[in-house]
Amino acid sequence: MIRLYSDDFGYSRRADKGIIRLIRKGKLYGGSVLSTMVSSASLGQFKHALNRNSNFILGLHINLVEGKPAQNYIKISSLVNGESKFFPFVFFIAKLLLGKVDKAHLKSEIEGQILRLGKSGLKVKMLDSHQHTHAFSPVAEV
Repeated sequence: MIRLYSDDFGYSRRADKGIIRLIRKGKLYGGSVLSTMVSSASLGQFKHALNRNSNFILGLHINLVEGKPAQNYIKISSLVNGESKFFPFVFFIAKLLLGKVDKAHLKSEIEGQILRLGKSGLKVKMLDSHQHTHAFSPVAEV
């Protein structure tokens, strides 16, 4: 049996609508949410669709490379630029490879993103990541 799973919920309104439609039709086994990018309106629709599908596996789509973080920049200064936004993917990877990312900052930000979904009433059952950053050390260890 093939089971479909989506990620990037919260990235764009158009994709969000498609994911919600698939959830309502029972076509998705699970999906992950970009807690740092999802709008409250889309998240509300997502939660409403999930109420009909108790077997859905909800994940956090960890975001470390785009937009604003869940945590205050002071807590995660090695992850953000002077505008308190995440470094773009290429810069983030370079910082990782050069050992310029604090593991404690990674842990704090990931926990903050999980907490965001928890505060909205969603229980995270799995993790994956935007741009597959979880495949790199030390993100993988955290």
